[in-house]
Amino acid sequence: MKLWIVGNKGLLASHLYKKCRALGIEAVSTSREELDIAYDDLMSFVEKQRPSHIVNCAAFTHVDRAEAQREEAFFVNALGPERIGKAARSVGAKVVHISTDYVFSGDKKAPYLETDVPDPKGVYGQTKWEGERRLLEVMPEACVIRTSWVYGKGGENFFSRCLGFLQANRELAVVDDQMSRVTYVSDLVEAILALIEAQGIFHFANEGVVSRFAVAQELRRMALLCKMNVSNSIRPILLQDVQTAAPRPLYSALDTGKWECWSGQKPRSWQETFQEYIHEYS
Repeated sequence: MKLWIVGNKGLLASHLYKKCRALGIEAVSTSREELDIAYDDLMSFVEKQRPSHIVNCAAFTHVDRAEAQREEAFFVNALGPERIGKAARSVGAKVVHISTDYVFSGDKKAPYLETDVPDPKGVYGQTKWEGERRLLEVMPEACVIRTSWVYGKGGENFFSRCLGFLQANRELAVVDDQMSRVTYVSDLVEAILALIEAQGIFHFANEGVVSRFAVAQELRRMALLCKMNVSNSIRPILLQDVQTAAPRPLYSALDTGKWECWSGQKPRSWQETFQEYIHEYS
């Protein structure tokens, strides 16, 4: 098996590459600067490297910026997966593509199933949904993994920023009515490798629906247990009170029942993964 990991500057791609090296799996990882997703470049690369599997971690993930940079978001999130699928088919490679809970509107008020029809609110979600559709049109046997609120050491995300604010003894105002499921990057890497031969759409996230405010509170509690000096000030606010360019789903928790049936495993609780995350910083 030889993996080509697309998007190596991101948190997920870097952790997946490290895991492959630890397991002795041959892998090559590229950034957009090293290899653009223009079709001719992709074809040239796959014909030279001949990967057996391609894991597409590349994405335009800045939700607010996507509203103003629609063309770039569309190029990366929608055209990218389609072109990767076509290139993969030319060499008989399998594709695993990472997508997002933001393909859903958040109006359901119950965990989303793989069979629920996406209805994204913003450009980011719209382009990610378009990327799913385009990939599965050119390669129906591809695997799409939707996930949410990915975090881990080494990446800039809500969790690292939150912990940074707490350690800097700065007041935090955190949204308390936006609900989803967090995903520890190490657990997502394991899920990707487990689904490397699967096809269709799967949802994966850690167990437990939670708000960002609850996340901040738990981060603080865990930090205190690790004797870290952190702020006492965390204030809950409503999503509607936050000025953002892009709309966000109020409820985008993913149902992971299909993953659990397929793998025979239950995702770890979000609280358990926080223990590992905090210990990496302590």
